[in-house]
Amino acid sequence: LASQMIQRAVKLLPMSMRDCYSPNGAYPEGPDYWTYGTEFTCLVLAMLEHAFGTDFGLSEIPGWSATGDFMAAMAAPTGRSYNFSDGRPWMNAGMAWFYLDAKYPGSMPLTRDFLKKLDGNCKKPAARDRVRSDRLLPLALLWLKPQGDLPERPLWYYSGAGSRMPLAVFRSAWTRNAMYLAIKGGAGRGVPHAHMDGGSFILEADGYRWVVDLGMETYLPLEQRGFSLWTSVQSSDRWKVFRLNSDSHSIIRVDGEPQLVDGWGKITSVVTEQGKPMSATLDLSDLTRNIGSHIRTAEMGKKSISIRDELTGVKPGAKVRFQFCTYAKPEISGNTVILRAKKNFMKVVAAPGILWETAPASRWMQEWDSDNETACMVWFEVTAPADGKVSLQVDYIPGSAAGI
Repeated sequence: LASQMIQRAVKLLPMSMRDCYSPNGAYPEGPDYWTYGTEFTCLVLAMLEHAFGTDFGLSEIPGWSATGDFMAAMAAPTGRSYNFSDGRPWMNAGMAWFYLDAKYPGSMPLTRDFLKKLDGNCKKPAARDRVRSDRLLPLALLWLKPQGDLPERPLWYYSGAGSRMPLAVFRSAWTRNAMYLAIKGGAGRGVPHAHMDGGSFILEADGYRWVVDLGMETYLPLEQRGFSLWTSVQSSDRWKVFRLNSDSHSIIRVDGEPQLVDGWGKITSVVTEQGKPMSATLDLSDLTRNIGSHIRTAEMGKKSISIRDELTGVKPGAKVRFQFCTYAKPEISGNTVILRAKKNFMKVVAAPGILWETAPASRWMQEWDSDNETACMVWFEVTAPADGKVSLQVDYIPGSAAGI
């Protein structure tokens, strides 16, 4: 029986590992579920190595040795993760971090901040009658080693052509106050735990997350209500939940329609730091009903971040909405929004004549939705002209660069 189990694992693991890590290490369900799946993958490889002196080539699967680069990219300057899909925004070093760093030195972002946080977590007792989510952490002792200087990393990350999660990440530096931009493609039915968020983005600057993804909703209360959360067809109960549907994400909407779950948002080009602003261009045409095309370009310049949208084939008179979610306090003046948080601010500028609007997230929430505290949606709408072409650009200028 043991022999049969081992043979089956060696035969079938390549299917899931390619799905989860190829070609460049990006985990399709996000960094939170990366921890869950990757810890068990590490344990299987470690047991095979211990018992047989080989992992039968499993560690050679494209993307496995690079998945630390994905996690480093997911660690935003504030130390929070890019929590797309059913993810939570916190990030903690765990057993898989130490296994992978031992196998591929310098691959994981084992910074002083993460190690200090880990030290604090280890000193906290487990809650009574609760299983800790870091239950496998003691096994990290098998791969602990002195931590040296971390290698210099590029300022960008791309999940690669053919990845189950089209994803691009850019930052201005590896410092806490750096600008950070992360954007994704995909669709609601692309992978388990997906949201209606193809083309959505988050951004940070000056030590604060200005555009947010609200992340996961707690499953159990919804399941107790009889919600069918794990079918992702267009009419699924899953899309009644604010954090999961189109209402909460930083996307384009046409006439308030939700995204099409059977579409797919793909990254068509990525420009890295070769003397030009870093950018990613996405084709999101399949995600919106009754349009010809939708191309979104996210660009990081030296002092600002720009989001540009080009739509064609839009029905004349249709309302095209640009929207994003934030925990900052918005102050609106015509085509400009000043987002304020503590002593910092972000200036958000649209084209002349644009009128921004804002409302608390609770406006779109139902009784079953979890509290989103001070989260609010910020948006503007334009009317599609007779030729059906809509061009939008929004510039995000950090307070440290705004000069006001």
